[in-house]
Amino acid sequence: MSFVKTLFIILFPVLRIAGMPFLTYLPFAFLNFVLKGRRFVPREYLIATLLASVYILMRLLFTLAGGEIEVGLKDYFYCAIPWIFLVLLGGLRTSDDNYWLLKAYFYLNLAVAFFSKVPLDITRRIIHAYYAFGMGNIVSGHKYLDYLTYRPGGMLIHAPWFGFMMYLLGRVFFMREKKKYYLALSLAAIIISGAKGALLSFIIIEGFLFLRIHRSWLIRSGKAILAGLLLFLLLAVIYRISPYFHEVMDIIFLDYITGGEWGFYSIAYRLEMYSWAFRDIAGFILGGTISVAHLSEIGRTYIDSEFVMRSLQFGFIGYLLFLANYAVFFYRASRSGSAEISEAGRFLLLFVFLGTLSTTIATNMVFVLFLVIIVDLYERDMAFSRFSPESLVKE
Repeated sequence: MSFVKTLFIILFPVLRIAGMPFLTYLPFAFLNFVLKGRRFVPREYLIATLLASVYILMRLLFTLAGGEIEVGLKDYFYCAIPWIFLVLLGGLRTSDDNYWLLKAYFYLNLAVAFFSKVPLDITRRIIHAYYAFGMGNIVSGHKYLDYLTYRPGGMLIHAPWFGFMMYLLGRVFFMREKKKYYLALSLAAIIISGAKGALLSFIIIEGFLFLRIHRSWLIRSGKAILAGLLLFLLLAVIYRISPYFHEVMDIIFLDYITGGEWGFYSIAYRLEMYSWAFRDIAGFILGGTISVAHLSEIGRTYIDSEFVMRSLQFGFIGYLLFLANYAVFFYRASRSGSAEISEAGRFLLLFVFLGTLSTTIATNMVFVLFLVIIVDLYERDMAFSRFSPESLVKE
């Protein structure tokens, strides 16, 4: 692996310029894309990219023409995100060390999360030096410093993003290597980070994939109830012995019961966002209700839910178009003839959708980078299986 690629993708993936996040590796990916990588990009991704970028641009122009809401440069930046996906997909194809890079990022995140809780002066100095860079680049503010000591955020600094990233990578490693300890490490990272959205996504996706594979066994043997009881017992034991998991569950339920007067206002805040968004159904479906520049004018500093924010910005169709490239991968994976690749397609689409309900995934530059690396891995697998000797014999 080249030193430059490691430096830009793992250590310094994003730089913010004028408040907008730019991938540091993107110029190198673009060069690779132009020279030879573009021929590896399937046509379906190009169609999805064109549809998404044109629709988002038109929606912004209609909002601008309305004259009621200010549209800034940050809003126009979203037109480029589908193209960034496309350029990365072609630009990364020229490298053969991407899986190793995912592994390095996974374990480095675990190490940073662990050492951020170890009372050693040298490790804290190193981690805080990195966080000084990350606070203005990977995340856009300094508020996360307040709870880093008890909600570690790994290389992402942002604890919920860290939880989602660890699940994303751990699940991919499990699918490719069939080693369950990757999922165990992911779950442990989610618990210590207090990432409630990631925990809920973990439970929903793992439950869905398990039932899909074992539904006939569960129906025949009547073990579904027993499996549910064992899961409940496991969660009860973890709740009892883990102060981090204990705190997460308390925050989830007590925040909901008290309307945010207890804990971190997390659940109540998100419910408030959904309630506010759905008051104007037409605005939610068509968009043009808010913009990044307009948030401060309506008394909001941020909206955590990407589903809510992008729908109000670009309409529900615009939100779905940010997921279009992942839907393309799901479609291609389901037609690959490989059970493993099909499972990867289902997982990635579910992961991105569920993640956007509580935080920012589909338009988060760090996640776009690593999601594309994963898509590229499976696109390579599909290309290899298509031209393998076995497939040629069948043809």
